Amino acid sequence: MSVFIVVSTRAPCEGLKRQIEVSIPEGKFHELNETAWMVDYEGTTRDLAQKLSITSGANSAAVVYLVSNYSGHASPFIWEWLKARPGTRSD
Repeated sequence: MSVFIVVSTRAPCEGLKRQIEVSIPEGKFHELNETAWMVDYEGTTRDLAQKLSITSGANSAAVVYLVSNYSGHASPFIWEWLKARPGTRSD
């Protein structure tokens, strides 16, 4: 599994939010804010974008990023969520 960040370039993005909620199992995603999510997914950025109907433009204009390293300041839940996923590490 890999961790991805999905960022909508438009708000509101209710269609994308619903697609994530129905396509990704509970516990495998976390909403960062109204336009960004962390997603634990096995596949490529293209695979995830297709699964979420981003490449077709059906759910939102959005970008999918693969996360390998991370650093910053955020709630403890975010750090615990990331730490529990193999393939990511804190700088």
